[in-house]
Amino acid sequence: MNSLKMIKSDLSDVPDAALPEGFALRTLNTTDENEKGQWKTLITSAFGYCNEFKEIESRDGYAPDSIWLIVDTQNNAIAATGVIYFEKEMSYLDDIAASLAYAGKRLGYEITAALLRCARDKGYTRIVLHTQDYRPAAVKIYLALGFVPDLTSDETAPVRWEKLYKILASPSKISRKCNHKPIHWPDLSIEELKAHAERGEFLAAFELANKSYYGADEVRNHVTAAHWYAQLAEQGHSQSQKMLAQYYRNGQGVEKNEMTALLWYTKAAEQDNREAQYQLGLC
Repeated sequence: MNSLKMIKSDLSDVPDAALPEGFALRTLNTTDENEKGQWKTLITSAFGYCNEFKEIESRDGYAPDSIWLIVDTQNNAIAATGVIYFEKEMSYLDDIAASLAYAGKRLGYEITAALLRCARDKGYTRIVLHTQDYRPAAVKIYLALGFVPDLTSDETAPVRWEKLYKILASPSKISRKCNHKPIHWPDLSIEELKAHAERGEFLAAFELANKSYYGADEVRNHVTAAHWYAQLAEQGHSQSQKMLAQYYRNGQGVEKNEMTALLWYTKAAEQDNREAQYQLGLC
């Protein structure tokens, strides 16, 4: 499913920092492997996957101060994070996540506000982010900070936003959708992930594809990975589209087909997948 685009075009109303006691705001130390590992764990837990740092750092607009953190000062644990890319005419927010261990402390709000202040201080006035229907609690934060839906970004956007507003109008629905104890997909075996994926659970299918692609020799299976990336690509998931394109270009897990690879790279790039856009420059 295509992501939902939100835009903020006025940064004059960005709130000042109001962190709870015991927390600090700073950027990621990219020379600290332990901290980078913590960050990847948080992102994977929130989204089901995490790009490699070399891919993040190669994106247009990446800067040394792109990755921001809120840390617990008692144990230096990463409690929340967000990434900002400084493009020519606008800033782009990505990978905004807060640890469930710190639920109720408004850290998702605080990290997003911190990214907005960073953009404002660099002279930007326009900020864009993409989100999903299944993240109403995050959408509520973005709306509170002045982001507005872009109803022209996708033909399905008006109907999807109408449904989201109905959910947001009912706090009990947000609670049922967002405050349940989540499954930590990376902890599941291939067999367990497959069972969940075959029941239509999106994050399980993506974790299964990723584990089959990136995993150790005993679980790596390019045919399985290509199959599940294809299932998700057909649903409009841009990262899966990019991975499926890579499979077709390299001839792993599927028969090599440069034209099909180009097709899936293009579909992913049209959803602002930076890696796909980069690869199209090489095709």
